[in-house]
Amino acid sequence: MLPLRWTEQAVEHLGGIADFISSSSPLYAEGVILRIESRLQFPRTHPFIGKPALRFEDQSIRELVETPYRIFYRPLADCIEVLAIVHGRHELPGVL
Repeated sequence: MLPLRWTEQAVEHLGGIADFISSSSPLYAEGVILRIESRLQFPRTHPFIGKPALRFEDQSIRELVETPYRIFYRPLADCIEVLAIVHGRHELPGVL
C-alpha cells in the first residue's frame, strides 16, 4: 500500500473546506473530511483508479470525485501525491 504525500496546496484546500463547513456544522464538516480521506484510500492500493485529468498538461494527474469535491492526485513510484481538492463548482487550480 502506497503512502499519501500531501502537497501544501492540498492541505490548505482540505483545511479551507473544513473551516468553511464548520462555521455552520462542525459535525457535517467532520463527515465530509472523513469521506474525502476515505476516498483517497483507493489509490493507495490501485493507483490508476481515478480517471485521467485531461485538463492538465501533466498526463499523470488523475481525478477522483467525492461529491461535490474533485480530488486531484498523481501516482508516483513511492507514494500517491495529493495535489488539490476543489469544489465541483469552483475553478480548477491553474498549476498543479
